[in-house]
Amino acid sequence: MPNPSMITSIAGLVTALLETAAAWYLIEFKGSPQNLSVYFVTHAAASTVLAWMLQRILPERYRAPEWPVFGLLFSFAFFIPLLGIAGMLAAVVITALRPKGMTDRPFEEVVKPEYVLSLREPGAQLRITSLKSMLLDPNVPAELRLRSLNALQNMPTRAAAPTLRRLLGDPLDELRLIAYGMLDQKEKRINNEIQAERKTLEETSDRAARLNLLRHLVELNWELIYSDLVQGDVRAFHLEQVQLYAGLALMLAEGDPGLWFLKARALQAAGRFSEAGETYTRAITAGLPPNRALSYLTEIAFEQRDFEAVRRYADLIRRSQTVPLMAPLIRFWTGASPGASAQATTARAEAL
Repeated sequence: MPNPSMITSIAGLVTALLETAAAWYLIEFKGSPQNLSVYFVTHAAASTVLAWMLQRILPERYRAPEWPVFGLLFSFAFFIPLLGIAGMLAAVVITALRPKGMTDRPFEEVVKPEYVLSLREPGAQLRITSLKSMLLDPNVPAELRLRSLNALQNMPTRAAAPTLRRLLGDPLDELRLIAYGMLDQKEKRINNEIQAERKTLEETSDRAARLNLLRHLVELNWELIYSDLVQGDVRAFHLEQVQLYAGLALMLAEGDPGLWFLKARALQAAGRFSEAGETYTRAITAGLPPNRALSYLTEIAFEQRDFEAVRRYADLIRRSQTVPLMAPLIRFWTGASPGASAQATTARAEAL
């Protein structure tokens, strides 16, 4: 196989010879149309060879799109007689003779740090509380508050959104605009995904594919509500969308406990407590672990002023593993501390 440098040298020599011949015909023109035609043909041939050679020695990322790049190189050579080809040949020679230096890469890609929120880590809770207090305190220097706002970007949207929303009324313009931009960016990202999934759903007839799309639409609409990215009428609209898509998905997979659970959450968030309680029961019947629904059932019972049911559910929660934040609540309703066996909780929950 010929050496690429040898091919380049031969192509450069052919270009120089063709252009020299073309120049001779131009000098000997003397009003002869035949000489002029020979000049254009020879010059075009030299330009073609040179453009082909240069395209082969360009870095790979500069070679595409192939024909437009070739056309640009050919135009430089053809439409600037003599000087165009001479200049491009000189550039090739200088580039070949110039020593190759080291490429300086001052930046490198790093893995984005992951923010982990755990209710069992008091230290983490303290850091979050300190960060929010610093952001919401107008007496803290602006530079420090802005740095704290940047740190807030790595927090889960659910934890960051309430603080960002409170910053929308901050007297510091820069802080207020950045907070709005962060909220708007998160909301637009999810809305764009919803639009794309809805379009795909309209074009899909396969049962399994439609079920996956419907489930994803339920999750995306619920994420907007759960992350506190929408409020008022917009929030009510997305609650309706969760119920709509969950209902359509359950027509294809009636025994999916996750879909029943999300539908129940949407009904509860919309204030339809009786329907929500029935839907949580359907989710448990379909296979949802009872512990997942107990706290929500307790909240529904409280909203309906059924305090006897609240005590009953609180007692079931007491017998399971609960987070420390719920301990005072459990003590208030049951008069006892959390901590019996999880098996007893499951057995009693299934008896509801």
